[in-house]
This record gives sequence, C-alpha cells and structure tokens, in this order.
Amino acid sequence: QGTEVAKDASDMIITDVSFCSIVAAVEKGRAIYTGIQKCVAFIISVHIADVMQILVCIVAGIPVMRTPLQILFLVLVTPSIALGMEP
Repeated sequence: QGTEVAKDASDMIITDVSFCSIVAAVEKGRAIYTGIQKCVAFIISVHIADVMQILVCIVAGIPVMRTPLQILFLVLVTPSIALGMEP
C-alpha cells in the first residue's frame, strides 16, 4: 500500500533497478546540465558584448552599428544554433 502511494506522489519512477541504467541516466543528466550552462554563458557573453557596442556608439556619437533585426537574430537564433551544435 505504501509503495503505491509513493509511486503516485513521485515525479519519476525507476522501473529498471540495474545500476548501469542509473549511472547512464545520471551521466545524461550531467551532460544536459553542462550544455545548459554553456548555452547560458554564451547568451550572457553575446548580450554583454552587444550592450557594450551600443553604449560605445552612443557615447562616441556615432550611429548604432546593429539594426533591430540583427539584435533580434542574436537574441533568438544564435543561442539555438549554439545549443544545437553541442555534441
């Protein structure tokens, strides 16, 4: 009875008690977590560089070098390409 209640309350149930499958799942989870970390670091670095470039253009009094479409491309498309290229 208690086991069924625990299964209903859990988000994930281990159906295969093989230690090898548990190790493989942990390795896969770590790889996914590392990929997310790399993608977030990439996004932050791209945005910081973009903001710095816009600030320099404003301070120097020259026109901004990026169009809104280019900024939108950097925000939406580039991170998905970087995440997709990760092995």
